[in-house]
Amino acid sequence: MARAVAEVGAGERPPGQLTRWVERNQLRLLAARGAAVARHPSSRGPAAMANRARGLQQVRSIRLCPIIPGVVETSAVLVGAERARAVAMRFEFISDRWLLTAFSLG
Repeated sequence: MARAVAEVGAGERPPGQLTRWVERNQLRLLAARGAAVARHPSSRGPAAMANRARGLQQVRSIRLCPIIPGVVETSAVLVGAERARAVAMRFEFISDRWLLTAFSLG
């Protein structure tokens, strides 16, 4: 999930793929961030395409912290060819499934 959230936030994955697992308002925020990144001039052209191909991110570490029953917070470090990124997420058990209710991309 951390990798998918980072990819949507970078404009590299359609946000609709996360509809089932991400709370509606959070998905809107994530989609807006991805759209803004995709519109930025640095994300166009052959150099940007080459960077995207090289930038496949691997999950390096994950930490999970139970807050109360039905709520966990996680952090993950993603490493790509160019840089490392941090992703923090909060999941809540709602309607018989875990739902991403908050996130932060670094």
